[in-house]
Amino acid sequence: GAVGTLLSDWRRLNVALTRSQSKLIVLGSASTMQHAPVPAALFTLANARGWACTMPAGASVLGRTGWKETVGDDLDHGPGRE
Repeated sequence: GAVGTLLSDWRRLNVALTRSQSKLIVLGSASTMQHAPVPAALFTLANARGWACTMPAGASVLGRTGWKETVGDDLDHGPGRE
């Protein structure tokens, strides 16, 4: 997939990522993020540090049905997380 102008421009992405004051949650497709250098580096860092979570199958329909009805308790919270 193609990345949009926000992910393609490192200055705009920097502003988006550095405005959070206490917590930052980034949702997106890992395969799409690999198409632009800065998001790819962010994704690599998040994986290396154990910050990335893999969403279970069916997570793309969360907005339509709700969390429990769609994926239940099957979220993979990453290495060493419960």
